[in-house]
Amino acid sequence: MQVYLIRHGESEANAGGYHSGWLPVRLTEKGRDQARETAALIEGAAFDRIIVSDLPRALETAEIIFPGRAFTLCPDIRELDTSHLSNRLVSELREELGEVYLNARRSFDYGPLGCEPQSAFLGRVRRFFHSMEEMEGDRLAVVTHAGVIRALGAFAMDLPIQRFALPVSNCSVSVLEYAGGTWRVFRWNCGRLA
Repeated sequence: MQVYLIRHGESEANAGGYHSGWLPVRLTEKGRDQARETAALIEGAAFDRIIVSDLPRALETAEIIFPGRAFTLCPDIRELDTSHLSNRLVSELREELGEVYLNARRSFDYGPLGCEPQSAFLGRVRRFFHSMEEMEGDRLAVVTHAGVIRALGAFAMDLPIQRFALPVSNCSVSVLEYAGGTWRVFRWNCGRLA
């Protein structure tokens, strides 16, 4: 089985440099263009199932890439919940909170700042990861967020998320393969990234 992991297009939060977490932010025009480019990139690939984060930026991306297709919405593949840091500029938080904030970004654990702990985030994403092993079909598409894609890649490689610090660009496609009870990363962060 192949699993195509597709990050949402550029969101208003990405463009504005602020945390969005679970906020209902939308795509920018650039983000919608990126989704159209990704649709062209994977054109011809037949997907048995399409699973989408239930946050608007992921859903909007999926609707552009897979027009007219049915999706399964999955809250387990939402981005990390940055709760009270949402809507705050990254640059301001760096200045205000200093090393504590920088360490949270490096470790991908915002729990010490009063947000969703890394253990809770990884727990729900791991639940989804293991559920994919039971899914029917040869090819799945998963439209989600950078943190989730990094976590899924880390699980496939059996690495801590902090050690799997590969980039995940907006609307990039990464592919995991599952065969004989073993996961592997087949491709990572593919697509036109302009």
